[in-house]
Formats: sequence, C-alpha cells, structure tokens
Amino acid sequence: MDKSLGEHRYLPVVFGRPNFSREILAIGNAWPEYKAHVYVCGNDLLVQSLRDVCEECNAYVREAGGQEQDKFRLHFERFG
Repeated sequence: MDKSLGEHRYLPVVFGRPNFSREILAIGNAWPEYKAHVYVCGNDLLVQSLRDVCEECNAYVREAGGQEQDKFRLHFERFG
C-alpha cells in the first residue's frame, strides 16, 4: 500500500458469486449505444443463471423505455 499519498486504499472483497445483474447492467449503462454480449464457458447451471440475468436486464431496459429488445445477449460454449 502506498502511504506516501497520505490515504489508505481499500479494495472491496466479495465472496461467492458476483451480483451478475448489477455488473451486467452497469456494463450496459456504461456503453448505452452498444449491445452487451455476455460470453460464458461453464456448466449448465451457470449458463442458465446468466441467461436468466440477461432476460431480466432486457426486461429492465424495455421497462425503462429502451428501444432495443435484446441489448444483452448470452453466448456460451463447452469443451470436452
């Protein structure tokens, strides 16, 4: 930690799964003119969870008056 700046810098620590809804909406809000493509390589439970989050985020955008029907798109792949 660099104390020469005269302040402490703390980093947030999050245990467990991140709040995907909050993170994905934040990305979409940061670049409103673009679609947000979510890529995942994981098991069926994670893919379904992220699919649900993308659907929730799309519903939120529609309720807020957004014109795009599918701003958040999920893409996934599996190996093996």
